[in-house]
Amino acid sequence: MDRLKQNQGITFGLIFFASSETAHDRDIYRLVLESTKYADRHNFSSVWIPERHFTRDGWMYPNPAVLQAALARETQQIQLRAGSVVLPLHSPLRVAEEWAMVDNLSNGRVGVSIASGWHPNDFALYPDHYEKRSEIMDEGIETLRKLWRGETVQVKSGDGSMVDVRTYPPPIQREIPIWVTAAGNPKTFAKAGAIGANLLTHMYNQSVEELGEKLKIYREARAEHGYDPATGNVSVMLHTFIAESQQAVIEQAQGPFCDYLRSAAYLLNAVAYSRGQKVDLSTLSETDVEEYLKFVFERMISTQRVLFGTPESCLPLVRQLQAVGVNEIACQLDFGLETDVVMANMPHLNRLRELSEEIAPPEPPRSTTPVDLTSFQSNGYQSEPSNRVQNGQAKPEANSLKAVQERCQEEISPDAFYERLTQHGIELDADYRSIRQLWRGDGEALARVSLSPVFERERERYQVHPTLLDSCLQVVSAALSESFGAGNDVLYLPVGLNSFKLHERPGKVVWSHATLEQHISQSMTQLEGHVRIFSEDGRLLIEAMGIQLQSSASVASEPPTPAAVLAPWLYELRWERAHSVAAAGNAWPQERSGSWLIFADRQGVGPHLAQLLRASGQQCALVQPGERYGELGSGRYQVSPSQVGEIQHVIQRVREAYNAPVRGVVHLWSLDATSTEQTTTNSLEHDLVVSAHSALGVIQALAQEGETQPPRLWLVTRDAQPVTSDQSSLAVAQAPLWGLGRTISMEHPEISGALVDLAAGEEREVCAQQLYDVLRDTSPEDQLAFREGERYVARMMRSQDLAERELHVRPQGSYLVTGGLWGLGFEVARWLARKGARHLILAGRTSVPLALSGSTYPLASAWLI
Repeated sequence: MDRLKQNQGITFGLIFFASSETAHDRDIYRLVLESTKYADRHNFSSVWIPERHFTRDGWMYPNPAVLQAALARETQQIQLRAGSVVLPLHSPLRVAEEWAMVDNLSNGRVGVSIASGWHPNDFALYPDHYEKRSEIMDEGIETLRKLWRGETVQVKSGDGSMVDVRTYPPPIQREIPIWVTAAGNPKTFAKAGAIGANLLTHMYNQSVEELGEKLKIYREARAEHGYDPATGNVSVMLHTFIAESQQAVIEQAQGPFCDYLRSAAYLLNAVAYSRGQKVDLSTLSETDVEEYLKFVFERMISTQRVLFGTPESCLPLVRQLQAVGVNEIACQLDFGLETDVVMANMPHLNRLRELSEEIAPPEPPRSTTPVDLTSFQSNGYQSEPSNRVQNGQAKPEANSLKAVQERCQEEISPDAFYERLTQHGIELDADYRSIRQLWRGDGEALARVSLSPVFERERERYQVHPTLLDSCLQVVSAALSESFGAGNDVLYLPVGLNSFKLHERPGKVVWSHATLEQHISQSMTQLEGHVRIFSEDGRLLIEAMGIQLQSSASVASEPPTPAAVLAPWLYELRWERAHSVAAAGNAWPQERSGSWLIFADRQGVGPHLAQLLRASGQQCALVQPGERYGELGSGRYQVSPSQVGEIQHVIQRVREAYNAPVRGVVHLWSLDATSTEQTTTNSLEHDLVVSAHSALGVIQALAQEGETQPPRLWLVTRDAQPVTSDQSSLAVAQAPLWGLGRTISMEHPEISGALVDLAAGEEREVCAQQLYDVLRDTSPEDQLAFREGERYVARMMRSQDLAERELHVRPQGSYLVTGGLWGLGFEVARWLARKGARHLILAGRTSVPLALSGSTYPLASAWLI
C-alpha cells in the first residue's frame, strides 16, 4: 500500500472520455473548457483528455495534445494530462514534440498516460503495429523518456541512412511524468510498477477490494525493480455526479446515464463481465432494455463503481479508495448531462474534494453488497433516532440555527467551562474568554460568542478575528458529556483541522455549533468533530470540518524525543558512488556539438578541458577575469566579473567567431578561491565576486539570450561539498555557488547543466578528464562530485542523525514555525508545546487568520496566520 503522509488525502481531477456534446451545446468543447477553468480555480489536481479514433462515442478527442494546448492558456495551475496516448499509433518523436510544446505553453504542467490500444479499427493509423502493440508500447516509453531528457535517438532518414535526432522544443520538466493505463489485467499493473510509471485505471470491472489486490501487485513490482513503492501515483477514473441530495442525482443523472450506457457497449460489457454474465441488448425488447439499464445504473451505484450522490454519501467510497492506495480520483463528467447542469453542481463536487483532500488515514474497504435503492431515491436520508451528524454533514432538519437551539437545552456556565480549561493548564485571560452563553445536547453544543471590547476595535483588520475563531473552535470540547470529558481528569482539545471554509465575514456576535462524529468512551484518545458558525439571524458563515480532538490523558508525562517526532519528516542530501561514464565510448553527443565557452581557472583545468573538447571536434573559447573587456588573441577573452554586459558581449563574439551555436558554458573561476585556512574578510569578498557574482552574471546573460535552445551552464567547485565522511574541511568561499546553482535549476531549467565538485589534490589533467566526461553525459544527473577518482551523485535520503540532534527549547519562550502546517509544521509545534514553549505562531498559506487552541498542552496562545 502507498505510504501516504499523515492526513494527506486523495486529490480530485477531471477526466473526459465519451462525448460532451448535447443538443443544447453548439460549442462542443464548452464543458471541457468551463469545468477545467473551474477546477483550476478550486485546486483540483488535473484534467485528463483521451485519445479516441473512428467512433461516435468520444469522437471529440482524436488528439489530447491539441486540446490540452488550448487548456494550457486558459489555466494557471492544474496538471494537463493525456488519458491516454495510444503510443503504438504514433512515432515517439511526434509524441515528444507535441507534448513538449504543451509543457512550454503550460510552464511545465503536462503528464502522459500511455496505452497499448485495444480496438483494431484504431490501428488503421498503424496497421502493422496491432499484433505487437504491447512490445511497441514498452519500447516507445523508453524512447519517449530519452527524447524528453534531451537525448538523441537513432532513426532511419528519408534516404535510408541512420541518423541521430533530437526533438524540439526542449520541455520545461526534466522528466516526463508517465502513467500506464490499466484496464484491469494484473500483468499491466505489474508492468507499470516494473518500469517505475504511475498508474491510471478505472472501476468498470473491479471492486475496491479487487483494485486493492492489484495495487499490491503494482507496489511490489516497483519495489522489485528498484523503485520506491511509496512514490507511484495511482489515479482512478470514476463516472461522477455530485448533487445537493440523492433525489437530485436520480432526477438529473439517471436518464442521461442510462442513454450513455446504451451507447457505451464497452462499459456494459465490463459490468456484465464482472458479474460473470454477457448481455446482448439486441436480443431484448425496448422495455427490457430500459429495465436492464436502470438495473445497471442502480447496480453501479450500490457496488460503488461510480461516484454518484452527495458529498457526504460519497465520502465513504473516497475513504476506501484511499485505504487501498489510490492517490487521485479522476472524475468523468461527460456522459450526456447538459453543460449547465454539470456546472451548476460543480460546487458539490468541490465540497467532496474539500472533505476528502485532507482526511485522516481511512478505514479498510468493506465488502460491497446490493442496497435497497428505495432509500436512495427518497429525500436522501434514512430515518434515524439520533440527531447527531453523519459523515460530516448534518441532516436537513438539523441545519438551521433554530433547530440546534431547540435540541441543545442543557445550559452550562461559561465560567465553569473556562475553569475546567484552567485545571488542565489552559489559562485564558478574561479578554480571551469570548463564550458568553453555552448549551449542550446529545453529541453537540451551541455557544453564543462575542469579542471582548479590547479586540472589537481591531476586528475590521481581519476576515475572522483569531480570538473569535479560537473561542468558536473551543465549543467542540463542550459537546462531550460528563463535564466536558470522559472523566474529571480527562479533557479533549483540538489538535488538527481538515478543512476550513469561509462563506461570509462574521459580525460582532456569532453562534458556534459543534458536533461530534461518535460518542466517546473511556478507551478513546482521539475524536473528530465539526464546527459551523452562524450569524445572529441564522446565516451559515463558516464551516470548520474534521477537527481532530486528543485526550489530555494520552499525553505522555515526558515529551517524546525529537527523533520520534521528526524522524519521519527529515531528509538530508547524501552522496552515493555512481558508475562512471568513461565506458560510454568516445562519441560526442550530437545535441552538444558546437562552440563552448570556458571561464578558465589559473590552475590549468580550463585549458586542458579545452584540448579535450577540441579533440572531439568542438570549438572552444577561454575567458579569464580582468578589470575590463578585452580580446587577448585567438579564442581568448577577458571580462570584468561584475559586468553582465561584458559577459553577454563575449558570448555574442564567440558565436560570431565560430559561426556556430554556443552549446555550453563551463564556469571554473571558483577553483581559484582562497583556501579556507587563509580566508579573511577581504579575500572572502573578493572570492564571492569572482565566483558567485560572476556566475550570476553568466546566468543573467544566458537567460536573456532568447534562443530556442540556449547554452547550458556547468558550475564547478573544488571541495565545496561534504561528499565523504573523512573530508576534513570545506571550501567555504566556493560553497555559495551551489546554492546559486540549485536555485537556477528551478528558475531557469533550460540553461541549467550541472553542479560539479572536484577533489582537492587531483592533477589538472585528471580534473579536466572528469569534467569532459560530465559534459558528454546526457543523463539527468545535475549534482555530481569526484573523490579519489570515483564519481558521486547527490541523493535525498531520510535522516536519522538530524532527528536525534539535541534541540533546546527555552521555557516560556515564543516560537515561529513557518510552513508545513498540515504536516511537519504541526508536529514541530506540538513538540515545542510539550517542551514548554509558551507562545507559538504558525505561519503558512491560508485565506483567513486561524487561531488554534494550544493542542493538549499548556500554551497561552497558538496562532496560525
